[in-house]
Amino acid sequence: MMLTTVLVDRDGTLGGDGHYTSVADFRPYPGVLAAIQALHEAGLRVLAVTNQTKIATGEMQTADLVASLRAMGLDDCFVCPHLPSAHCRCRKPEIGLIEQAQARYHFVQGEAVLIGDSYQADMLCAKQANLLGIHVATGRGAANPIASQCFEAKDFVQAVGMLVNHQID
Repeated sequence: MMLTTVLVDRDGTLGGDGHYTSVADFRPYPGVLAAIQALHEAGLRVLAVTNQTKIATGEMQTADLVASLRAMGLDDCFVCPHLPSAHCRCRKPEIGLIEQAQARYHFVQGEAVLIGDSYQADMLCAKQANLLGIHVATGRGAANPIASQCFEAKDFVQAVGMLVNHQID
């Protein structure tokens, strides 16, 4: 696999627990910023793909979210701002965010991996988009049948180590 792009969920993967009142309340997990830098040093593009219902409810602004992720070192951010009831194509596990990222950055499935904490949103999205998925146990780690179709890591730092050390083909 010639990896060029790492797609990453935010809440429960990079940090936070989803129960914050503003972008400023979000705190990365230990080692996350260095892991993002390690991906860049390995020549990889790092893109956020995240569902953010707080944008739909007016509790958060898209520009603030994107700025906060760029400040963490991510190259770009693709956001679903809708409530689940909107049944949009961009809310993971739908693949709309992946398609947006592909349109902008011109990568194909074999060149990208999705790292996330939710089987129902992130790993199912990876499966539907024909991407390699790496589930991290820092968020919603409940057992799921899709687990056999993705790699497992204890956290984002371990997932990045697996990628940069070529432990996943």
